[in-house]
Amino acid sequence: MYVMHKYWARKPHNVVHEYVKNYSKEGEVVLDPFVGSGVTVIEAVKLGRKAIGIDLNPMSIFISRMTGKPADIIAITNAFTEISERCEKEIESYYKTDCSKCGTVARILASVWDRVEDRPMEIRYYCPRCKKKLRKKPSTADLSALQKLNKRPIRTWYPRDEFPNGITFAQGRREAGSHFYDLFTKRNLRALSRLSARGASPDSCPGSIYGIHRVCR
Repeated sequence: MYVMHKYWARKPHNVVHEYVKNYSKEGEVVLDPFVGSGVTVIEAVKLGRKAIGIDLNPMSIFISRMTGKPADIIAITNAFTEISERCEKEIESYYKTDCSKCGTVARILASVWDRVEDRPMEIRYYCPRCKKKLRKKPSTADLSALQKLNKRPIRTWYPRDEFPNGITFAQGRREAGSHFYDLFTKRNLRALSRLSARGASPDSCPGSIYGIHRVCR
């Protein structure tokens, strides 16, 4: 559950678990005034304690709350299957490249991006024929395919909100831009927008609930 979202300085949950277990009793209250990603409060609840978590960072509170929130595994699995059936092939088509070793069509796992040139410097991919994770510099074909994809309009909804003012988003404004969509490449944004629409056809989704999710399902 703790690998669901990255968080710097996250403490090992098994170590925190033992601290809570040894230095508190069932029914007692565990306070974490700098809750971070929520490891302490979540482990406390798992051990039958009551827990209070405080943090100035709203993202910290959001991650903690979502990590500790009960989940319906069957419903999640069904939703994943539904989304996968609707848009897996399309999204995977955005992340194809040719293996530099054998020429086989491979799946891009990640790209190292040049922010100034706004283009990938390195492509990390998995080749099904070589059965290896490999790296290469983007080819002319890779850059051409990406350029063509970026010229296509994104028809599904994504947030157009600006970053709020304040310390929390200062780095984002300084290094990425003024809007939430500036945190993503156009290819990432296209893929995430399709997932947000739960894989529905771009032309079948008429609107959105502002800042949260699309009306259509």
